[in-house]
Amino acid sequence: MVTAAFFDVGPGVIMANSTGGRRGAIIYAMLGGVLLIVLQALGLPFVMNSAAGFTNLFGGNDFSLIAIVVGGIARLLGL
Repeated sequence: MVTAAFFDVGPGVIMANSTGGRRGAIIYAMLGGVLLIVLQALGLPFVMNSAAGFTNLFGGNDFSLIAIVVGGIARLLGL
């Protein structure tokens, strides 16, 4: 989780700092961290038997969103 927070939220905080200053960096750090945890919690049931360890360690917002979308489609199709 630390790796994902560093590589997903860290660059966003740098961008927020350059455009919104300290206030933007603080707001994005809080929002990005909470979003990272919520998306991982929602995406883990879809990858529990295949890549759950990878998701816990390196899975950022992008991997979690893909897992949620593909897992939702698979459940709709009955796979």
